[in-house]
Amino acid sequence: MLGGFSIYARLILPALGAVAGWFVFEEMIVAAVIAVLLGTASWLSHKKRKNKERNKAAKLF
Repeated sequence: MLGGFSIYARLILPALGAVAGWFVFEEMIVAAVIAVLLGTASWLSHKKRKNKERNKAAKLF
């Protein structure tokens, strides 16, 4: 009985580990993409605000 179980464990557990590892890896990729998008959006809004301030200052002179 234990010998049969160990064969299944040797086949199934690494496959389950690979699937779980892939999901963790995929989540890391998604998190990295979201972080890049949020950083880009933040940078663009900062740049837009700075340009607006610069234009307002240029109109004063």
